[in-house]
Amino acid sequence: MKPSIQHLTAILALAFLASVSNAHEAQTPVSRLMEESGLNAQIAEIPVALDDAQKKMGLKKEIYDAAKGSFNAVKMTRGVKEKIEKSLSADEVKAVLEWLDSPTGKKITEMEKAASSVKSMEEIKPFAAELEKGGPRVELVKRLNSAILGTDVALDMARNITVSMTASLNPSKDLDMKMIQEQIRNSISAMKPMIEQQVLSTILYTYRNLSDKELTRYIGFAETKDARHYHQVACSAINDEMTAASSSIGESIGKSIKSQKTDGEASR
Repeated sequence: MKPSIQHLTAILALAFLASVSNAHEAQTPVSRLMEESGLNAQIAEIPVALDDAQKKMGLKKEIYDAAKGSFNAVKMTRGVKEKIEKSLSADEVKAVLEWLDSPTGKKITEMEKAASSVKSMEEIKPFAAELEKGGPRVELVKRLNSAILGTDVALDMARNITVSMTASLNPSKDLDMKMIQEQIRNSISAMKPMIEQQVLSTILYTYRNLSDKELTRYIGFAETKDARHYHQVACSAINDEMTAASSSIGESIGKSIKSQKTDGEASR
């Protein structure tokens, strides 16, 4: 199965939303948060997903090379950490760490880390049928999606990545880029029902082994003021890093295309 852009975006957006690994006492609180929330491990999965896309979709060499150079996990992790340090208070970091150190918090993070792996993309599709059936479990999933801004994050990430890459790829004065970017935004916004279904299916899959009681406990944390701000900051930081990387990819590909065109004209 070939992963769609929307599918990948939904998985990445959910993967970056919260939870765990092992704490190291010598680390700063934000470093611990990055490790225990699974953000470090999940960012590290991006190059792996890229390699998988290369194998399944046969990306052109210039596109693959540009993406490989731009989606630098070390650089992205550093950027996310810096934004979290600037945006979260010490009390907010403490509150999130207390949740992450709880038995339920640790269990949930391990599930999120597992769901962020490449192989999980092929296992999510059947959960769309469960979503269609509805019921109490689906209502809990919808409540969690609302608390962690799952659909909104996926839409923002899809819009920003596509617009950023398009603008950098083809910065031609002959094209009305503002109009093109607006068309892209409108097109992705129109996909909201589909993206929301993918996000909800991903949530159903990710927490499939949680009891309703455990899931309700997680929702209770996610709806707190500290958790909401953490999710907003973490997702915004990830979004910024993904957007910057996409812009870099567009610039690299644009230069490659321009170079090939110049070489072709010179050989005539």
